[in-house]
Amino acid sequence: MKTRRLLLVMLALLLTSPAPFAQQAVDIAGVYRCEGLNPLGKPYAGMVEIKRSDDGTYLLSWAMTSGDVAYGLGFVSNGVFVVAAGQRTTIGLVVESVAAYVVVAGEPLVGQWTMPTELGIFTETLTKMKPG
Repeated sequence: MKTRRLLLVMLALLLTSPAPFAQQAVDIAGVYRCEGLNPLGKPYAGMVEIKRSDDGTYLLSWAMTSGDVAYGLGFVSNGVFVVAAGQRTTIGLVVESVAAYVVVAGEPLVGQWTMPTELGIFTETLTKMKPG
């Protein structure tokens, strides 16, 4: 129950207007190589595309080597990239996980994530790929 409450609090923070905190010097839009550990401790990999919207939010799409796909919505606040991710439906995004990545210019986005169906905090690293 505590994990669900944490997920709801993080989602509420995500859905509130990030405008006062949206100022940032680092542009994180781009295509990234994704590597992490799943709740079973097994490695996973894939690609993530991050697109910046005019309002300062980011839209994400994951394409995993396993064939799984996921979508997300996020924003940067005080050097942290906060993301809610899950499956897209006709009415919006069904959030299955939340993540927070540290943003440092020129460095990979190193993050942690959790989900309401699994207890624990898991790791993921997004390494920006060069254009072309």
